[in-house]
Amino acid sequence: MKKLDELYAKLPSVMCKGLCHESCTAIPIARAERAAIAERTGRRVKVITGVDMPMGHQVIRSKDPDDLTCPYLKQKRCSIHDARPLACRMYGTVAGMLCPHGCTTSGTPLSDAQAHQIMEEVAKLK
Repeated sequence: MKKLDELYAKLPSVMCKGLCHESCTAIPIARAERAAIAERTGRRVKVITGVDMPMGHQVIRSKDPDDLTCPYLKQKRCSIHDARPLACRMYGTVAGMLCPHGCTTSGTPLSDAQAHQIMEEVAKLK
């Protein structure tokens, strides 16, 4: 998890207004992130099987296979915020994923290429 946290630290932080809950849908996670979420929350992470995702990522799923809302969204807030995967952390921090609600980053947003590089590094973790 130390390497995962080091990669997460490469992202600028976001001054979040808490208005993005409608974006909390099925999200891709790397295997290392799945293990980290399970370790940090003490709960097994369920994923959608049979979905072909780039870089070996999986998709978090809810109990209802027809519901694409993130199962960790509780009362319009992330219940695993400290353990959230890279896809969630990138929202608002990458040039191609800026927040539509006006939330800003603590620094310069990452380029799409920088974000892709971090995604590849996270995907390589075991």
